[in-house]
This record gives sequence, structure tokens and C-alpha cells, in this order.
Amino acid sequence: SNIGIDLGFFNDRITTTLDLYKKNTQDMLLIAPTAGRTGFHSQVKNIGSMDNKGIEFQLTSKNITTNDFSWTTSFNISHNKNTVTDLGPVDFINVKVPGGWIQDIGRVQEGHSIGEMYGYKFDGIYQLDDFDYDASRPDGHKYKLKPGVVRVNGYNVQPGSHKFKDLNGDGVINLDDDREFIGRSDPKFFGGLTNTFNYKGFDMSIFIDFSYGNQIFNESRYRLEGAYAPTYMNVTKHFYYNHWSPENPTNEFGDYGERNKTAELASSYYVEDASFIRLNSVSLGYSLSKKVLDRLPISTFRVYVSGNNLMTWTNYSGYTPEISSSNPLLQGVDHISYPRARTVLLGLNVTF
Repeated sequence: SNIGIDLGFFNDRITTTLDLYKKNTQDMLLIAPTAGRTGFHSQVKNIGSMDNKGIEFQLTSKNITTNDFSWTTSFNISHNKNTVTDLGPVDFINVKVPGGWIQDIGRVQEGHSIGEMYGYKFDGIYQLDDFDYDASRPDGHKYKLKPGVVRVNGYNVQPGSHKFKDLNGDGVINLDDDREFIGRSDPKFFGGLTNTFNYKGFDMSIFIDFSYGNQIFNESRYRLEGAYAPTYMNVTKHFYYNHWSPENPTNEFGDYGERNKTAELASSYYVEDASFIRLNSVSLGYSLSKKVLDRLPISTFRVYVSGNNLMTWTNYSGYTPEISSSNPLLQGVDHISYPRARTVLLGLNVTF
């Protein structure tokens, strides 16, 4: 279903387009788990159904129009939400993203959107006063959790380990009962703003784009904060100077390597806001007038300079807030994605 309207005002000095849509998709191919007795652990099935609904809006304004000068502004914004409505015989499908140390970080589930992250809720760092100390215990096991302090099933947590919220209140963090949806890859809305200016032979264009409300699972932090202990891994300076230690009992960063094994679990610790505003491109050009061109053996002559990816405003700590993983069911996963280049181009267009 699609409903749209186009409007023009003041002899089309202002024009606008509005579209509302809703689409139901059925029989989507999904990889679903199967019973082990079949000899296979999964099978591709036509079991998925999903609703997509959204709104798209565009506004164009001819702000100034004279013989020598013109200024036009175009603004667009879009919102889209998808909801999984049916997964056939399965309750959910775990989403794994290859290429990183933390892989089981997403879930497709009825009533939720495709692209949602799933894991533990980060609840700070285990501190020294969470433990009893026994120097006679073997190395690495001198610290024992005090009664009543939440423990993580299968892990010998130490001071400096990641701590998680006990969602079911049984005092133990485990895979089945203490994970929840912790982030989404799709933005709440996104769009752009373009301003175009012309003055005699000069032309200028400024394009700004933006995105709001999506998150990134920054798996890069696992690699760059010492959670993976091999000596060949780099560590960020910010983590190095601010990580947990007895002298710096922070709740923001954990400790190094083997002393923080729970850092290898998918949690909201790695989920970051990926909203951004970017000065995407600016171009400035000059074209010779027709009066001048009539005296030359050329029909067009334009010289220009343009810049791309000039400035980005974001709270995301990675190289770029625009990333895409190799799994379409969960795009917002950063494995130290290569940063977008900032480029400046000088060009000349001549037509004979």
C-alpha cells in the first residue's frame, strides 16, 4: 500500500512530496535450525514474514531567483520500520556475523525488527570489594566472589571483569535467561539537506546528510582494549590510560586480557550510538559565459574544486559511523572498518 501527495505553492517556488507506505513480505528465505536427527544443524526455509512501513518527505524551495543570483534548498527525511511477523515453527533465529571474535550478537524474533542486537546488559566492572581474597589459592584464583554477588556461569570472574545485569534475579548470569535486545542497526530516521547557489558564472553546492537513532556493535573495542590477549594486538591510548586497576577502580573500562574473560561476551558495553551529521560534499565552480565562449573554439569551459567527506559530527568512537557487516540480518557490526577517505578534487571540464 502506498499513499502519496505532491504539492506546489507560489508558482512552484515551494514544492513538497510526501509518501506513506506499508508492505507485507511473505515466504522469505531464512536459515532455520533443525533437529539434530536430520543430520543437519540448519536448513534454508521459506518461513519468514515481515512488515515494512514508513514515511518519506521531501521539500524543495527556490529561495531567491533573479537574473544574476539564485539559491535553491532541497531537504529530505525518511523513516522506515520493519517488524518480523512470522518465523514459522521456530521462536527465533540467532544471527552470527563472521570475521570477529564476538560472533553470536543478534537475533531475529517475531515482534522485533531485523537488525537487532542481542546480548547481556553491561552493569559495570567487578571491584575488589566484590571478592574475598585468599593468597593460598592457585595463581589466578585468589579472588572468590562474596556470597550474594552475581556470578557469570562458566567464567572465573576477577576484579576488572565485565559485570552484567541479572535479569531473572537468580544470582547467576547465563545464556538462556539473562540476555535481551540491546540495540538496532536501522536508524529512526535519515535524510539530507542540499543548498545550491548560482551567481553569474559561479556555482556552489553544499550537501549535508544525517542519520539518527541507530546503534553499532563496536566489536573493534574487544580487539583494541586488551580483551584479546595476544601480544600482536594494539591497544587504544584512551583504554591504556583509563582501564581498570586497583589504583583506578573505574566502572567504565575493564582490565586486560585473561583478567577480563567476560569481555568476550556480547553485551551492551560494545553498543554505541551511531547517529551523525556529515558535511558530505562542497563544490565550487566557475563557467565561462556564452559571450566569451562565442569568441573561442569551445562550447563549454568550467573549472571547479570539490571536497567530499569533509567533516562528521558523531559520538561514535570508531573510524566511521557508516559501516556494513557481511550479514544482511545485522548490518551494524564494526570489525575495525576502514575509514572513509576525505578527498579534495580540482577539475576542468572543456567541450570542443
